[in-house]
Amino acid sequence: MTINQQGRIVIHNSVLPALDALTEEERQSVLKTINSLEISPIQQLIKSQNIAKLKADEELYVIRVNPSLRIIFRMTSPDKIEILDIFMKERIEFLFDNSPKIIL
Repeated sequence: MTINQQGRIVIHNSVLPALDALTEEERQSVLKTINSLEISPIQQLIKSQNIAKLKADEELYVIRVNPSLRIIFRMTSPDKIEILDIFMKERIEFLFDNSPKIIL
């Protein structure tokens, strides 16, 4: 796991390959978004509609990076955030779209 300088945000090692696959511009956007979690109260970000709580057994949240990129994270304590995944919105739409898919 990677921990930021203040120790508030933990990024799982499994997220690092996704960061490497991004363009430099996308990577900077992701890091800027993660930094916003560091400096802004989560409740304030939820009210701004940049974060949504996922319907799951555990407390998972998704934050919008840009029109395509999303980050999934959880609060492990009031002052700790754990980054779990970075993904493309289109991937989720593809996986959960109910229309038939033809894969060649």
